[in-house]
Amino acid sequence: MMVSSTALMMDLQAERTSLARRATQRLRRLISVRDDLGYRPVVAETGVLLFILFIFVGAMSSAIAGATLRADFVGQGWGASLPLTIAALTQVLYGFLVFRSRAYFGGSAQAWLLQVGLFVLGVFSLLVMLPVLVGAASLVESVRGAFGLMPSPVVAHQTLERLRDAGWGLEATVICINAGLLVPIAEEFGWRGMLLPTLRRYRFSPLAANIVTATLFTAVHLAVLTDGAMMQAVALLFILSLALGWLRLRTGSLAASIGLHAAFNLFNLLSVLTSTA
Repeated sequence: MMVSSTALMMDLQAERTSLARRATQRLRRLISVRDDLGYRPVVAETGVLLFILFIFVGAMSSAIAGATLRADFVGQGWGASLPLTIAALTQVLYGFLVFRSRAYFGGSAQAWLLQVGLFVLGVFSLLVMLPVLVGAASLVESVRGAFGLMPSPVVAHQTLERLRDAGWGLEATVICINAGLLVPIAEEFGWRGMLLPTLRRYRFSPLAANIVTATLFTAVHLAVLTDGAMMQAVALLFILSLALGWLRLRTGSLAASIGLHAAFNLFNLLSVLTSTA
C-alpha cells in the first residue's frame, strides 16, 4: 500500500512537472521574438500598434518636411520629391529598428547570404510576374473595350508622370532612388513585415491574410493613380501584392518580397525614362 501511494505521488508530481513545462513552452512561444512566419511581431496587438506607427511615422515625417522646407524649393524640380523621400527613409529606419534583432536578420554569414539569395530570387521572380501582369492588363483592356471605354493611359502613376515630365537628370535620379529603392523597403517592412504576420496572429489563414493585406495595400495607392488608369492599375497592384505576400509567406523572409517590389518599381521607372529619351 505504501508503495502504491508513493508511486501515485510520483506520477502526480511528474504530471504537474509536465503541465508546468508545457505552460512554460507556451509562454515562451507567446513572448518569443519569432512568430509562425519566423519573425516579429509575435503578439497581434503589438503588430497592430507597430503598423499604425509605421503609417504615422511616414505621414508625419512627410508633413514636417513639407512644412519646414521652403515652398519654392519643395514645389519644383527635385525638391518636390524630397518630402516623400524623407518619409520613405524614415519608415525604412523605423523598420530596421523593429526588425533589428538576430531573430530577423540572422547572426551568421550564412544567414546573411541566405537573405541575399532570397533578394535575388525576388528580383528574378519579376520574369515570372511580367507575363501575368501583361495578361491581366490585356484582360482589363478587353473588358473596357467591351463597355465602350477609352483605353487606359500608358502611365498609370503620378510618380511616373512626374518622371516622364522631368526626363533624365537630378530629379529623375531622386525619384528612382526613392521609388525604386527606399519605397519598396519601407512598404515591405510595413505591409508584409508587420501587417501580414499580425493578421496571421489573429487566426487569419495564409490566403485570407494575404488577400486582406493586398486589398488594403491596393486601396492606399488609389490616391496616386492617374485618371483613366484606375481599373487596370488596381488589378495589377492587387496581383503584385498577392505575389509579394506569397513570397513572404513561402520564404518567411522579407528579402524576396523586397527584391520583387524593387524590381517591379525600377522596371516601370526605367521604362518611362527610356521612352522619353
